[in-house]
Amino acid sequence: MKPSIVLATKGPLRPAQKAILEEWHQQRRTDWATQPFRNSGRKSDTFLSRFRKVGPNISFLLALAVILQPILYWFGFLSVGTLWVSAGTLLFIEAIFAAIFRDRVKATLERLDSLSIELPTMSELLKIIEQEKFRSAKLKSSRPAP
Repeated sequence: MKPSIVLATKGPLRPAQKAILEEWHQQRRTDWATQPFRNSGRKSDTFLSRFRKVGPNISFLLALAVILQPILYWFGFLSVGTLWVSAGTLLFIEAIFAAIFRDRVKATLERLDSLSIELPTMSELLKIIEQEKFRSAKLKSSRPAP
């Protein structure tokens, strides 16, 4: 059974609301598909494109290294000097990692910003649609029986 979609505390969506939201969501997905993150003119086998494929694994290892450093120091495996050198090296590697993924993250955040503008508008439209009485047979059929 498919769980019902709930907006805040208003209860489940009506069929007309679901239809509008699904159409809007499909349009947004189409927009994202037609505007990919990367420039299609670039070669796909460049170093950066290969690096981006292994990025999630590298980010996990960087996070693990940040966690392990103080633990290794605490148990005496690292001296104070080694701790500072390894922390500086790790910070430098993280800065390089962030610079490589900066454009991709920026593009994603810009697209999310446009969604934050559209969602209140969609909410207001759904409120209006919820209160209206329709004459069209198709729209009447999408409204639940009283």
